[in-house]
Amino acid sequence: MELWLLLLYAVASFLALRSLVSLMTHHKRVYAGQYLAEELARRKREKAGRQADGNPSEEELARTPAAAQSEHGLQSPDASQTARAA
Repeated sequence: MELWLLLLYAVASFLALRSLVSLMTHHKRVYAGQYLAEELARRKREKAGRQADGNPSEEELARTPAAAQSEHGLQSPDASQTARAA
């Protein structure tokens, strides 16, 4: 009889743990999906607000000063000093 109780206890523990893991996994997926949707909406609102205000976009902010200077045909101060010394 004790063996049956031990077996029943082990099966019940296994089912409870499996149910808990399933519940936690489902919660993580739902929460991550909600977080990503909210983050995407927030970024869209920020981008729309910047474009309406005439502020630079994320791409323009991400450019390095050297890349922006080279696009406009400018040289950095270090490059001009090097050209004069040569």
